[in-house]
Amino acid sequence: MRRKILATCFLAAALGACSAPPSEEELLQRAEAALAARDVNAALLDIKTALQGNPESAEARLLYGRAYLFQQNPVAAIGEFERALEAGAGAGARLLLAKALVLGGETAELLSRHDAGEFAGLVADDEFQAVLARAQLVQGDYEAVRDALARIDATGNDYIDVTRAVVALQLDKEPARARELLEAVVARSPGQAYAWSVLGVLAAAEGDYEAAEAAYRRAAEANPFRLGDRLQLVNARLRGGDSEGADSELQRLEKLIPDSPQVNFLRGQLAFDAGEYRAALDALAGVLAVNPDHGGALLLSGLANLREDNLVTAQRQLGRFHDAVPGHLEAGLQLARVWLELGEPDKSEAVAREVLEEHDMNIKALGILAVALSAQGMHAESAAAYQQIATLQPESPEALMGVGMQRIVGGDSEAGVADLEAAVALDPDSAAPRERLIGAYLATGDLDAAQAAAEAYLEAAPDSPRASIFLGRVKLQSGETGAARTLFEQALAQDPGNVTASGGLAAVELLGGDLEAARDVFQSALEVNPGHMETSLNLAVIHERLGDLDAMRAVLEDAVAANEGAVAPRLPLARFALSEGRAGDALALLTPVAETGGDNIALLRLLTTAYLASGQSALASEAARQLLDRDPESPESLAVVARAELANGRAERAQAHLEAALEQAPGNTALRKRYIDVLVQQRKLDLAREQVAALPAAVQEETPLLVLRGRLALAGGEPAEAVPLFQQAFEQQRNNINLLFLASARWAGGERAPVLAMLAEWLEEYPEDALVRSDLATKQLMLGDETAAREQYAILVEQQPDNVAALNNLAWLLRTGDPKQALAHSERALDLAPDSLQVQDTYAMVLLENGETGRALALSARLLEEQPDNPELGYNRAQILARAGREDEAIELLEALVAGPAFPGKAGAEALLASLRGA
Repeated sequence: MRRKILATCFLAAALGACSAPPSEEELLQRAEAALAARDVNAALLDIKTALQGNPESAEARLLYGRAYLFQQNPVAAIGEFERALEAGAGAGARLLLAKALVLGGETAELLSRHDAGEFAGLVADDEFQAVLARAQLVQGDYEAVRDALARIDATGNDYIDVTRAVVALQLDKEPARARELLEAVVARSPGQAYAWSVLGVLAAAEGDYEAAEAAYRRAAEANPFRLGDRLQLVNARLRGGDSEGADSELQRLEKLIPDSPQVNFLRGQLAFDAGEYRAALDALAGVLAVNPDHGGALLLSGLANLREDNLVTAQRQLGRFHDAVPGHLEAGLQLARVWLELGEPDKSEAVAREVLEEHDMNIKALGILAVALSAQGMHAESAAAYQQIATLQPESPEALMGVGMQRIVGGDSEAGVADLEAAVALDPDSAAPRERLIGAYLATGDLDAAQAAAEAYLEAAPDSPRASIFLGRVKLQSGETGAARTLFEQALAQDPGNVTASGGLAAVELLGGDLEAARDVFQSALEVNPGHMETSLNLAVIHERLGDLDAMRAVLEDAVAANEGAVAPRLPLARFALSEGRAGDALALLTPVAETGGDNIALLRLLTTAYLASGQSALASEAARQLLDRDPESPESLAVVARAELANGRAERAQAHLEAALEQAPGNTALRKRYIDVLVQQRKLDLAREQVAALPAAVQEETPLLVLRGRLALAGGEPAEAVPLFQQAFEQQRNNINLLFLASARWAGGERAPVLAMLAEWLEEYPEDALVRSDLATKQLMLGDETAAREQYAILVEQQPDNVAALNNLAWLLRTGDPKQALAHSERALDLAPDSLQVQDTYAMVLLENGETGRALALSARLLEEQPDNPELGYNRAQILARAGREDEAIELLEALVAGPAFPGKAGAEALLASLRGA
């Protein structure tokens, strides 16, 4: 063992003695060779070793800068060339510094330093003139570019010839000359990466993606640090159809530069081309997160969202791209299509016309324009657009179909049917013209022609479920339900779950009065097509007619989940929620589609109603404004708008809308009732009585009208007349609202104890009725029975911990007897309604009773500043001032209050004033 250790030591010593460290010169020679062989890591190792021994070595700094240039790191290269010059490097270092400044985009800096004389020693150098030419090309000084190139005598220099090629391409628009120069460069210097890169640009511009791929591959091999060339290599492979090769190269780049926007864009493009739109969107999101205005990513993401039916997002992205690049054909076409699918045909028309200004014979744009015009009811104009397509494509059955359908809709049925017959003759094997023709015959009532066309369709396509369905429809319309059933069943045998056939079969069952059978048909269709919207809506109606509301709700909820962003299934579900008093649930259904479905009249009506039911009058007003813009004349919409106006305190406007509605529907008793209600609220009692008298006698005895008549009597100061009316209404519909109307009439007639007893009796039966309990407490307060009122408010707070009015009133009643408990209730009310003046006023008085006079003073002062004419606030402020020892201020305030108009606390103010004066 000893000999082995000694031998090892001897070997180490011997090796150390034989191997002296390389000199700086040797290290730099090795680095130069490694750099020439493109082994940058080896070169950097030797350069750094040399610099450890001699940090100021000009030659090492020069080599370090060249290595950085190869790595496409011009900023670091500039720093090293500057240090090399400081260390005494010659003109070669200054030339490399100039090249690094151009590569780093610092062309203005280079020209500025040149003008200052920093590069005076290089003026006669041909390569430096090429550097200047590149800088001036970037700066747009094209005359200076030509002057710089004219000063060059040298030939066969790679940098100069590549510069000449770039100028020929960008400035002279001579691609052939550029290619000639570049091919000469790569022939003598195959490692000239920039030359290969520009050759790739030339090839791609000519659509020769195979040549572009070869050029970019040579550029990437010559310098793997030129990531732009590697990205272009992926792009060339993609455009050339080599998705597998593109994916392979892209995977290497993803490891090298993860989360790069350029790489993410190419990954998105690759996924899009493969039809993987979800993956494409994920990749493109990484691009748009860094650069929201990236044109390519906006276009591709918009198209992917369109394929995924994310129409709102697609519209937003395609719209932004279209705004930035207005002449882009594909973007314009797809944006017009999206607007059409979003139900905005006017916007679709505008974009389609814009496309046609540049491409007046584009068939796709004409087709979109025709559909958009038709959707706006402009059928003659739509027919003209289809006719233009037919002129451009005289053998097109699609164009003839379009013309025919628009003529029929426009009222020229005979010509329209002739067009459809011609379309069938042009393409007898196509289903679409046959189906349009059958539909046209049915629409014009020609059942014999419809049956003949449908039978011909079935004969031509005996295995087509659609052919059976169309003949089934004709049979159904002709009253031949047995034959229709057979045909629909035949279609379902050919295509189980076919929703159209299921709908036809269900119609047969409904005509026979068999709701359960119709339900079973729709349920079977949904099992094959879960969430299908039209089938779901039909099934929901059947469930409702059968009285199975839980099943109805379940079907509609499934339809909402399966049809994201669709309005139709949300509407009946929201109506159901409103009918159950669940306004919040209705809004949760409607608000997500409020923007995209903003032209849907039914949606706007329901949205307004839901806002009203939830107490959000301002939002109801905004929704009502949109509704009025889109549907200004229908009685249904005018009635909803009137309710919104009324909720916002605009009774005159509500009245005007209801009068307009009644002009359209004078026999609508529901509208007239609402009109009378608005008149009563405005105390236009004579007009209201006239409107009541105009109603049929039977209607006047209905519960709502009894209530209305009672309110009219009460408003006219005739409680004795109101009591029997409210009594009759309460007996017809025993609910808390009718009870409170009856109580108010009897109270107005002077019945105090009986009313209190009546309300108390109701609460024994319905102890959770907060509305009645609150009214009882209010009446007890009016009688001065604070103890009884306090008990009722305590029960209310226990039942409804967030009832602001109950909390506030209980705090007021407890402020002197139990100030600490009053403070707890008052603080809770303030948390729930921090902007309520009444809550804040109570809080100030509760603070006073808890000894916090300073806070009470500050709060009361702020409240009175907000409402200086509020006498109740002034009276409470005077009480706080008096307790704070500021009697003079209290007296001054009380004198003003006592001299002013009456208010509930005026007697208390007078008593306090007398007390402070010493009376």
